Amino acid sequence: MKQLIFHQIAIISDLEKSANIFQFAPKKNLILGTANNVGKTCLSTSIFWALGIDVKQQKSWKKLDVKTALEFSICDDMYIITRYKNTMSIFYPNLSKDTFYSLKDFSLAFSKIIEFNACVQVKGVKDNYEIPYTCVQFLRSFIHQDLGWSELFKSLSIHFYTKTELNKVVDYFLGIKPDEYFEPLLKRTPLINSTKNIAKDVEKIDFVRDKLVNFRSPILKDYISSISSTSSDNNKLDYYIGQEIELKSHLFELKKDLFSLKEEHKILSQAESELFKDYQYATNNLEGQSLLCPTCGTEHDNDIVSRFSLLSERDDISKSKKKIESDIVSIRKSIKSTNNKITYVKSEILTHKVISNTPAHLEQQIIAHAKGHFDEMMQDLFLNVINKSTHEISLLDDRINSIRDFKPSKEQKDKIKTIKSEFISSLLNNFKLLNIEDMQDIDKNKIIYNFDVSGSDISRSILAYYKSLNDISAKYCNAYTLPFVLDTPFQQEQDDDNVSYIAEFLSDWDTQQLFVFGMNQASYKSLLSDKENNVIWLSSKKALLSKDNYESIRNDFDELFL
Repeated sequence: MKQLIFHQIAIISDLEKSANIFQFAPKKNLILGTANNVGKTCLSTSIFWALGIDVKQQKSWKKLDVKTALEFSICDDMYIITRYKNTMSIFYPNLSKDTFYSLKDFSLAFSKIIEFNACVQVKGVKDNYEIPYTCVQFLRSFIHQDLGWSELFKSLSIHFYTKTELNKVVDYFLGIKPDEYFEPLLKRTPLINSTKNIAKDVEKIDFVRDKLVNFRSPILKDYISSISSTSSDNNKLDYYIGQEIELKSHLFELKKDLFSLKEEHKILSQAESELFKDYQYATNNLEGQSLLCPTCGTEHDNDIVSRFSLLSERDDISKSKKKIESDIVSIRKSIKSTNNKITYVKSEILTHKVISNTPAHLEQQIIAHAKGHFDEMMQDLFLNVINKSTHEISLLDDRINSIRDFKPSKEQKDKIKTIKSEFISSLLNNFKLLNIEDMQDIDKNKIIYNFDVSGSDISRSILAYYKSLNDISAKYCNAYTLPFVLDTPFQQEQDDDNVSYIAEFLSDWDTQQLFVFGMNQASYKSLLSDKENNVIWLSSKKALLSKDNYESIRNDFDELFL
């Protein structure tokens, strides 16, 4: 079976100077906490964040400013994906590397790795189809503890796309809509976008032509006047030379300001990190004692007021950093604008130098013939551009019309009926295994995308659906089978019988690599007793990452983030 396997994830916080590595087994992985707030959900969401998905995470976790390195394999070929903020890199089996500065570009590259070939229409943009973000590629692969147990496909942020388009992706996973269905949509999209862009350009050209027709006389008069006056003296040349000197002086001052702001930002970043270490040191010692500060070597009171003072100072520094970052962006824009002005002024200086050296008799001939040549030149220019653009649109339309929509053959139609039947049968069987009575009456000719159940049945129905979706997908979808992650499966106060049904259901889950996150309890006994299952215990509150491991892990993975 074609499948992707997660092997390990390294999570590093340079701000907190802490890190950890979590290694996974190819089949079942249990990540169990001995208490609440030990990092189960932080770990589960970090796996998807590492894949370019902005999944819901705790604010305290986001403040750690982590970077991740996720190692996985496909058919024994090893890959590594790194992420820091929105910069992502893929390290391929042949040791090559691609770096991406947008999640959209990364998602396109990742889709090629897992052979995900479905495309969706961007919300609000007609006829614009694209390979979706990784949040859609992993639509079948995650149940979030807070978001995923009340409604299907709510665990990941998929607001870019409509429900209708996402249903097509579900059909793709099931094999009802094969790769061939999406091929013409992807082929037509760039051609349609090209015709739209050319049509917009033609509209702009028409607008400019109309304006020139209405105002060419005063424009030409001013132009001729400017040539005459410039030829008679060098006032404009002197003016532009002065402008160039002023602009270069201004550019120098801007670059000095930029350098100063960068240095100030560096100092504030260091201070912010040191205050965070002071606060961590204070909270790790008894309140009320005087402490020798590890940063400055001075003795401080360790009371609640002092701790809040540290947090307040850090917040003030953070606000100052953001203000400086905004100023840096503004100065860079000013530098760019000033450079553009200098380029323009240099071109004017060159032009007026040439004009000032033009012989008088040649100047008069230019002025005398300017009007006729101007009209003729402008009309020919606009007509040529418009005619060429219209011809390009016609050729593109012919290419668009030559791309036919996918029409399934008789064999493919029979296959679709088989898939629907198998999916519904699988779903009904899973409902039975999970003791769900209200969902037994389902139309066997339709694929359902939501449920009409209530209470404790909701979460078990969702679990049953994802299992059937992944089972059928593994059999009929051309894309690789992905791991499945579920966070806290015992939801909505299930009774003892239902808890047993869920535990047995998870024990039999063998379609793909499975991750189960939850609290340690008797219901996991059957999973814990299987020696092939990998168990990761989390026991320290708010300590998913370890300061003891920071240096060694950072040294091992720093080269990946260069």
